Amino acid sequence: MIFNRDVLRARYGDLLAELSPQRIDHSLAVGVTVAAIAYRVPVGVRSDLVTAGVLHDIGYSPRLAHHGFHPLDGARHLAALGFSRTVCDLVATHTLAGREAAARGIDPSLFDPYISDHPAADYLRRTLSWADLNTSPSGQPVTVHQRIDEILKRYHPDDVVHRHVTRHRALLTRLGGPLPSFDREEQLSPYTLLPAYCVSAHDA
Repeated sequence: MIFNRDVLRARYGDLLAELSPQRIDHSLAVGVTVAAIAYRVPVGVRSDLVTAGVLHDIGYSPRLAHHGFHPLDGARHLAALGFSRTVCDLVATHTLAGREAAARGIDPSLFDPYISDHPAADYLRRTLSWADLNTSPSGQPVTVHQRIDEILKRYHPDDVVHRHVTRHRALLTRLGGPLPSFDREEQLSPYTLLPAYCVSAHDA
């Protein structure tokens, strides 16, 4: 099946309805991007990757605010709706969410209910992060450098997002760079994407 924006909007539009039009455009574009490269991941988790791609920012809905951090709020909502652990993991951890959570003083144990032990989990996290970092807020393809620059312009230097992106620019650039194949994945250690390890990384 070919996943274009119209197909994804028809499938997930109700869940995205409370987001801003621009956020919806971004979410659909990320979904299309991961769908196009889903052949790289094991067959059994390809649909989870596409679902997480479309829904990764669902936590921005004001109605879902609980922790005040959209990756966790999104994962919490999707878990309550019965989405798979893999989908919830990808939403909770996308694009260095664990490191931003550490910068915000959020307890890393809040991620625990969503972390998947699937053998491909690390690669799935990296794939979604790559797509997010190469898609503009309005859903256009951009380079990771353009994406980072746009974020830094959008947030005040005193904002936690600006500080987080500035501090981890090199790692974000690496995540948004060429995506290795699943069987030749580059090791990110010590740049882990798992929130449980991000507090010590933030404090280092």
